[in-house]
Amino acid sequence: MYNIRMNKKEEHLLKKIDEVAKAFEDLTGNNDAFNYNRLGEVQTAILLGLKWNAGFDSKDATDLKGNPIELKSTTQARIQGTYNGLAAKETEEEFIEYMNIKYPSNTRHIFVRKDNGTIAEAWEVNNEIVLDIVIGKVLKNWYTDGLYDTKGRGDPRPGANVCMTEIKKHGEEIELHR
Repeated sequence: MYNIRMNKKEEHLLKKIDEVAKAFEDLTGNNDAFNYNRLGEVQTAILLGLKWNAGFDSKDATDLKGNPIELKSTTQARIQGTYNGLAAKETEEEFIEYMNIKYPSNTRHIFVRKDNGTIAEAWEVNNEIVLDIVIGKVLKNWYTDGLYDTKGRGDPRPGANVCMTEIKKHGEEIELHR
């Protein structure tokens, strides 16, 4: 394959990565487990009893009632969720409309913190509250002429974080069955 010298641990890791990629494709039909953290989203959906989504449409999973689920995860010490890569719109009003279409009122937002590959804690925050937080933060970076200020970021699209304080203030902790 490649003319690279590897030690036994590196060979073992690469073999396991190949096995995981194949198992993911067998389960989902999707051949890129590591693109956009799809593997992590499917793992989270399974662990929370949700129906995972192997595609790349606007929902990460659905609940038993068919409601869309937006999953956010971190491996940091403090739970948080990042909403990056949102569509850049010409006006604030168009951005707000886009967000309400992207995350309809029945959307559930679940934030998880993972530790060593498994869920350490999980919280759910109401859609309206998440939209208020994200839209509010994005609009703070809007210039009066209607353009979004990227503040030197590599990705020019709008984005915002929902921090631990906001999650724990407005959310409800999900009981994890271990």
